[in-house]
Amino acid sequence: MLHWPVLASKLELPTTQRLNQALKGLQERLLASPERWLALLCATFFMEIGRVKGETGVEATSLDWLETWQVSQLLSESALALGLTPAQSQTLPTAVRALIAQQNWYEREARRPPAEMVGQWLASPDIQTLIGLHSHEGVLWFHKEGFETLVALMEAAALLPLARLPIWKSTLFYERVLSVHHLSQTLLEAAEKSGFKLEAMLHHLSQ
Repeated sequence: MLHWPVLASKLELPTTQRLNQALKGLQERLLASPERWLALLCATFFMEIGRVKGETGVEATSLDWLETWQVSQLLSESALALGLTPAQSQTLPTAVRALIAQQNWYEREARRPPAEMVGQWLASPDIQTLIGLHSHEGVLWFHKEGFETLVALMEAAALLPLARLPIWKSTLFYERVLSVHHLSQTLLEAAEKSGFKLEAMLHHLSQ
């Protein structure tokens, strides 16, 4: 995690313009708001804790223990103590829970069309909260900054499982960075074109 800003050099990845642009975009999105980076850092401590109980249902077990230990409240209180705004401190635990639940989303859903993928994400109440999904005059809207937070975190979450591989494969990491960067750009462009209306965004993604 601490090597994230210097991934290309630390991991001895091939230096290409496409890779540099992809990593720069990810880093900029993660650092654009402090709760994003903090959520990613905190989530890494809890993502795998459920594996103590067994190899199945790891995400659900981790989330259950997170709530049993009242970690969400502690995260909000800690964020306030660190100087984050009340809104950011409320976003932090929501983002952490979403990351834990979606930690293997790429392996499950990467082959889906983007519209279906987003539909799967939005089945999560935490992700709905994260993007500020709400209805106004019969139309479902979402917040620009919240959606950008979701995209940044999902992009990062897609890369984290590669660290668990028994043998490091720089080629696989390189390919995944480019893949998730392309997806992120597609999602962000569709969101902008839609005016942050959910149905319109899904329509753009389906084209």
